[in-house]
Amino acid sequence: MDPDIQAEWRDLGFWYDYTSQTGWIIRGSRAGLIRFADRIEQYTQDESKRALSEHEHLGPHMYLEIVTWSSPEINSEGIFGTMDNLRDCARIIRQHAQGSVPGQHFDMSSYVPLGPDRMTITIEDDSFDPAQPDEER
Repeated sequence: MDPDIQAEWRDLGFWYDYTSQTGWIIRGSRAGLIRFADRIEQYTQDESKRALSEHEHLGPHMYLEIVTWSSPEINSEGIFGTMDNLRDCARIIRQHAQGSVPGQHFDMSSYVPLGPDRMTITIEDDSFDPAQPDEER
């Protein structure tokens, strides 16, 4: 695998993939998932992201997005919501990451119970390398 892509996964702190069958699959150590929550919170603090449809792409492949929207949603593009919704999303991820042990997983149904897609997050052990799953593909 390209060393730059490996470095981008490691900098992101978690790995993700999307298929129409599984929805979003997110894997990361507790620290990596907390960084995911931090990225979402940082997005909500950016004044330039307030207008509908503003967005930010995450990761080396850039297909997971955080998007400003009028209501919470998870779809094939990523996580959508108002700034308050997105702060709630970050809080949910952080609480699960801090309160879980490696091997546990949770879905984001408490963020958006009914939506076109789902997001499942798996807590990996502290030695998890987010570049590894991409290398296996």
